[in-house]
Amino acid sequence: MTEEEALEQLDAAIQEIHELEKQPKSHTDRHVRWIINTSYLLHDIFGRNSGIYHTFQRLTYSIKPGETFYEWEIDEVKRKGYLKDLGVARGCLQAGIDLIKRKGIKNVCEVGDPAKESNLIIHILSTIQSQLRKSIREMPNNEKMIQDSLETIFNVKGFEFLREKEHIEYSTKAYIPDFTFPSISTIVEVKFCNSQRKEKDIISEINDDILAYSAKYSNLIFVVYDTGIIRDMDMFKGSFSEHPNVIVEVIKH
Repeated sequence: MTEEEALEQLDAAIQEIHELEKQPKSHTDRHVRWIINTSYLLHDIFGRNSGIYHTFQRLTYSIKPGETFYEWEIDEVKRKGYLKDLGVARGCLQAGIDLIKRKGIKNVCEVGDPAKESNLIIHILSTIQSQLRKSIREMPNNEKMIQDSLETIFNVKGFEFLREKEHIEYSTKAYIPDFTFPSISTIVEVKFCNSQRKEKDIISEINDDILAYSAKYSNLIFVVYDTGIIRDMDMFKGSFSEHPNVIVEVIKH
């Protein structure tokens, strides 16, 4: 992308904000499309390690975690959060334009170390494969038990992560991933399979999660803890083979 093209596309994204501000609510089709397109634009220009990209990725366009309000004012609070984050997004894009003009298009991309990031993802995955089953001595009866065990394992390994801190608004629903690793743009999501009905539900849940999480994160790891329900793991995993950035790991109890 040339400098002129980058500046033109960033300016177009800013102009789109003016129209989005006229909408009564967030996460309409138009808004979601703008979020995804702008996210990829900032990633392509500035890289996943840039402050501009990370600031944009943290925006929720809705109620912030920890906010308290009365039920009758929820629509107003959501509207204020939507407009406030659109303002922050405008600031990010304008700062991007300033940075390009100051440093030049060739000097603004912060890509990090792909080899280091890849190694850490492999380390996380191998840790899950080798340690999760060992850490659960009795048959679990809910998903939280798996999440708690993973959190302990991640802490022991010294991984830098957040648990249930990220809120991702997609369409009309808010998604909260179990574990996020912002430095390598990775999510780890836990699913608990203890019935045939749940097996089918998990496939639908993962497909929904992929659409939402891919808007903000590059690598998605789904950990499916199975109590003996999934008979054909290859077929189960094959449901997601079309997504190159998605790993589905089935752990048998």
